This record gives sequence, C-alpha cells and structure tokens, in this order.
Amino acid sequence: MPAPRCWFSPTREGRLFEYEQLGLVASLADKLQAGQLQLYCIEGLAADGL
Repeated sequence: MPAPRCWFSPTREGRLFEYEQLGLVASLADKLQAGQLQLYCIEGLAADGL
C-alpha cells in the first residue's frame, strides 16, 4: 500500500520551500523517512490562485 500523499500550495506570497522553512517537514521527518508519508508542494498553483 502506498504512503498517504499530502499536497500543499504555498501561501499567497510564499515559495515552494515555505513549509520546510516553517518546520513542517522537520516535524514530519520520522514519517517521511520511514516512507509512511509523502509531501508535495506545487508552486505554480500559488501564482494562479486568488
């Protein structure tokens, strides 16, 4: 069974690495390294949103 996938879009003025800078990636490091979770951040959506 594949790991759950979480999709993120940066905040309106953010960049694709924003969640890493805010500590989200570090807080989920155990699950990510164990292959229990996959994170994706799509920068292109932020520019096209609102």
